[in-house]
Amino acid sequence: MEDLPVPDPELSPDQNLKKTILNTQTSARIGIPLLILPGILLISMILKEELGINLGIINAITELIGNLDKSPYTGWLSPLIFLLLPLMAIIIFLLSITHFSYNKENYILQINIKFKTFNIMLLLIAGAILGTITLYLILENLNHFMLDKFGQPL
Repeated sequence: MEDLPVPDPELSPDQNLKKTILNTQTSARIGIPLLILPGILLISMILKEELGINLGIINAITELIGNLDKSPYTGWLSPLIFLLLPLMAIIIFLLSITHFSYNKENYILQINIKFKTFNIMLLLIAGAILGTITLYLILENLNHFMLDKFGQPL
């Protein structure tokens, strides 16, 4: 033990200190719960509406979401679950795989992406959930607009 070299904590001027905002394991522990509820709700809606699978639990979930949207006091809950939670997960996953370093002498900001397969997979799942819901909202509102304006759906 006495023969081991002691590390020098000082950085030389040509070395860059790279900082990670979030640890990849910590971000996965934080981000997965943010994706569970929107993922379950999205899968249950797809199974019921698109594939026609009517199971008791799926019907209960879709009725719960429908009742939450109809109530004037909980109407804000659906956008929070479907849009804000996946967006927060995307931000957390991006911060976990992105490393920043800044060179003060040359005024250079360097951004590195660390390829952690699990975190990138979670980032893609969060993006797919958010993209699917956003596309659904756009098409649904466009369909209502077309019905009101021209009397026919898309």
